Amino acid sequence: ILRNVLTYVSPGIPRTEPTDLAAVANRTLRLFRPTLKGKGIRCSTRFSENLPEVEIDPEQIALVLTAVVSNAVEAMPNGGSLTLGLEHSQEFLQLSISDTGGGIPEADMSKVFDAFFTTKSLGSGLGLNIASQIIANHKGSIYLESKVGVGSTFLINFPRAKVRETSHEHLVNRG
Repeated sequence: ILRNVLTYVSPGIPRTEPTDLAAVANRTLRLFRPTLKGKGIRCSTRFSENLPEVEIDPEQIALVLTAVVSNAVEAMPNGGSLTLGLEHSQEFLQLSISDTGGGIPEADMSKVFDAFFTTKSLGSGLGLNIASQIIANHKGSIYLESKVGVGSTFLINFPRAKVRETSHEHLVNRG
């Protein structure tokens, strides 16, 4: 809880670098394998081909994924399905994290990213708040879609990494 409070106070300035988001997602999922197996949760990924890199701090984004996947796991105490998807457009790469848990009541939807909001008996209520701060610091956005009795999907948009152009003038003047 103390670590969450300290991260809430200052999640830190992201140290971004062009990164393969699929690799970050797969590394994070590997950490959850024993828990997923133990709870009877099937996990799958649906990643588009030829995904572009994104400018992210891989460690901070791993924290975001950990918070969202942890919530998904807690929403499925009797098993279910967890699906991660990656798609891209001209401007963004979108990560979706879907679960078949109980869903979130409409009355709570507007509060899930608020600090200290939780429906659990244990927990600080900071995980999703910190996640949304980190995503905002990466100039991205995070949304939640949920239906009670069906499940929830978090949609996280990341701006695509800028392609670094080589100066033709520099090449001509080299020699």
